[in-house]
Amino acid sequence: MDPRAKSVFQLAYTGAVGSQSLLGIAHLEALRRRYAGKVAIWPFETHFAEDLNAPIIFAEIYPARHIVDDGPEVIDQRQVEAVLRDFELWNGPKLKEALSAPDLDQDAIDDILTDEGWIVGLNP
Repeated sequence: MDPRAKSVFQLAYTGAVGSQSLLGIAHLEALRRRYAGKVAIWPFETHFAEDLNAPIIFAEIYPARHIVDDGPEVIDQRQVEAVLRDFELWNGPKLKEALSAPDLDQDAIDDILTDEGWIVGLNP
């Protein structure tokens, strides 16, 4: 795991995204209900890259993992632009590779699929 990554439920201090996560979870559930049958939550419902047939797939990303050395002054803007660039470059086989299961033992994979989730493109 990236040592810079924080718990998605951390509410305070540097790198905390807990408040965004709590708001996002509620919106995600509303979208799941609105588009029932058309969305899948990665990796829980897709089993990583085994079933990517849903027209819409929601996945967790970690923008700081994308290179953002130069660009706009606002770092969040640079990160979003880098994520978009990388996903565009990943389109096709590289995207499926990024969505594939990490190189971990089966117990860890089972934990990820039932309790923890994962970040797209993260492989220890």
